[in-house]
Amino acid sequence: MWAQVQESRAKVVLAEAEVPLAIAEAFRTGKLGLLDYYELNNVQADTKMRSAIAGEGAVAAGRN
Repeated sequence: MWAQVQESRAKVVLAEAEVPLAIAEAFRTGKLGLLDYYELNNVQADTKMRSAIAGEGAVAAGRN
């Protein structure tokens, strides 16, 4: 079971590494604008703040 957990975490890390590449490609192709990018960051920050208020701050910040 521990090996499956580690394998799943590795897959998540690999998927997270693709996000900046996808954002850069979206900027290059014109599918994502600067204001859209700022709005996305604002939503992520708001979600992180709400998680911290709800007492899930350690999980939201990536600390277990």
